[in-house]
Parts: sequence; structure tokens; C-alpha cells
Amino acid sequence: MRPVVAVLRVSALRERVEVPDLPEYGGCRSWVELRDPPDASAAAPVWDEGRLAAEVQAVRRLLGPEPPR
Repeated sequence: MRPVVAVLRVSALRERVEVPDLPEYGGCRSWVELRDPPDASAAAPVWDEGRLAAEVQAVRRLLGPEPPR
């Protein structure tokens, strides 16, 4: 079985944000709605499109060809 891998597009916030450790953030969760989310409108991508595409290709090479369905 081929592993499932996610390559994420990540953006950096201009200022550091501290997120409090609240009980509603605990447990096993895929997504958490922050009580007071930071303003991400000025966030800048960590990698440009070319670098992101290169990383995706590198991951695909490491995983090898997709098995036939």
C-alpha cells in the first residue's frame, strides 16, 4: 500500500502569534477554530510556486509510481 503524503502551501505571518492552550483546542482534531484568529491578509508564502512544484515532484519521485487500480 502506498503511503498518503500531503505537501502543504505554508505562509508566514508578519508578527509572532501566541495561541493559548485552551481546553477546546485539546484532543485529537484535524482542524481547530481559533477563538481569536490572527490577521493572515499580509502573510507571505514561504516557498514560491517554482519551489513548491519542485518539492511536490521530489515527493512523487520518492513515493515511486502509482500502483495500478
